[in-house]
Amino acid sequence: MSEASAIAKRVLTQGAFAYFCTADMRNIPHVVPVFFVFDPIRCHAYFLLSENSKKVRNIRLHAKVSFTVDVRDPVNPFENKGVMVQGEAQIERATATDAETERVKELFEEKYGWSSSQSFLRYDHAERLLVDVAVMKITCWQGPRFVSCPKFCIAPSRRRCAFV
Repeated sequence: MSEASAIAKRVLTQGAFAYFCTADMRNIPHVVPVFFVFDPIRCHAYFLLSENSKKVRNIRLHAKVSFTVDVRDPVNPFENKGVMVQGEAQIERATATDAETERVKELFEEKYGWSSSQSFLRYDHAERLLVDVAVMKITCWQGPRFVSCPKFCIAPSRRRCAFV
């Protein structure tokens, strides 16, 4: 596994939240921090959003999105690491019970320490949406330098990531 792949995998699987960016009808960006999980098997990221949010309205207009996840070193900024992902979003009901949605629910529960009875996804809220982002491009950096990210995890295929 290359250094860039190792950085990307670590940042995407361990980052607590992502800065999620959409664009409105006038192409004005809207960036907000959100909870997410990254599935290294499918090479997709998943976000929990409210149905009436600006993010969801924007996705319905423009499916192309971007998000950034970073790890900051408060002592030495040259040790900062990050990943920017560009992809295509698909909106799904978080209340779905298919096997793939159940796997994503488990990823959220494992990452954020929710029990199945406490999970944000488990509550019976019709307005909860799961946004599935298929990765199209990845850019990585460490400190002040950008690192070439190999095409280890490019969707929309359902193939496995090369770094798994």
